[in-house]
Amino acid sequence: MSSPSVALLRRPRPVAFVVALVLAGLLLALVALWLRRGPIEGDLADRATEAVRASGAARAWVSVDGRDVVLHGRFDSTEEARQAQAAAAVFGAGSVRLAGDAVVAAEPSRPLVIGVSGDGGAPSGLALSATVPDSATRADLLGSAADASGGAVSATVTVDPQVATPVLEALGEVATALGRQAGARSVTIDGSSLVLQGGAPDAAARATIGAEVLAAVQPWLPGASLDNRLAVGAGATVVLDPETGVARPAGQAADSATGGSTTGSTAGSTTGGATGGTADGTRAALRVALEGTRLTFAIDDATLDAAVRAGLDKVARALLPGDLTVLVGGHTDSTGPLALNQALSVDRASAAREYLVLRGVPAERVRAAGFGPARPVADNATVSGRAENRRVDVTPLAD
Repeated sequence: MSSPSVALLRRPRPVAFVVALVLAGLLLALVALWLRRGPIEGDLADRATEAVRASGAARAWVSVDGRDVVLHGRFDSTEEARQAQAAAAVFGAGSVRLAGDAVVAAEPSRPLVIGVSGDGGAPSGLALSATVPDSATRADLLGSAADASGGAVSATVTVDPQVATPVLEALGEVATALGRQAGARSVTIDGSSLVLQGGAPDAAARATIGAEVLAAVQPWLPGASLDNRLAVGAGATVVLDPETGVARPAGQAADSATGGSTTGSTAGSTTGGATGGTADGTRAALRVALEGTRLTFAIDDATLDAAVRAGLDKVARALLPGDLTVLVGGHTDSTGPLALNQALSVDRASAAREYLVLRGVPAERVRAAGFGPARPVADNATVSGRAENRRVDVTPLAD
């Protein structure tokens, strides 16, 4: 090779060299940006989530795509969604929008009623009525109610996707406040208004119960107001309506809630004979109807099969002649989440109750309560035992 050729090969090319340096720099910058994108998006999501929760949208959650903040979950009103969008526009956010799966309630929340029978300590029974937007919220509510009451829950919880979610977060503390003193009482939460009904042993207890219920709700409803209607004195006999959860004077409740709380086989009261049968005679007929009768269910099911319907037909015929009031208790085995089991037990009890009413038993004489897995009659460690525990039972409410 000639020396001019060698000199030509070694001659530097400054333009190409500079271009290579620029491209290498850009490549490194892109790699660095890609490596930092995850932490940057995570920080943006954390800050936006905190701002959204502070705005009051407790059931919303945030995702981030680049610098775009996307809001998911449920909003209890158009105003709540608007405030959440404004709050999510934190430093670094390029845009804020509602996701396609976001839901905005079309109607305000319906009244939430929490009723408790107390024995001077923890709640001994709980009844509630509520309307919630979805089945998952319903299951969570019934699970929380079971935790608060020790397992005995009488509930009317309907699902309506159009309504806002009531203040469910305060359930446990409200139930504790209601049940701390002996007696039956309830609170109705309608918007930011609370109405406290039932009885209290004395004026001091009345004031204490009211203050504790209000304190339990205020973290979720800062502007809440309380109308304390608790009746004072030993003469204030109050019962808990298991259908509505409302505590009423005993005489006033007779049309729809004769007797006491639906927390077990010894609750409530009955009188016999008004329509042609004594209470003792009806109890005897009910025992005969239930002998050898299995009111059991398939796994994860609340459907009444032919055998259960036939058994409930016998129960209805036994109950029709008299005035006996009964409790239909729903039960599950011990498998699966407690919240789902509690909801399932309520569904089973409600299905059996509705069937008895369809067969002519007056609705006010049939109560329903769900006990989840708390009251097994057989060993949950065996297949046959679990099958026996997936049941409803029908129990007279004693004098």
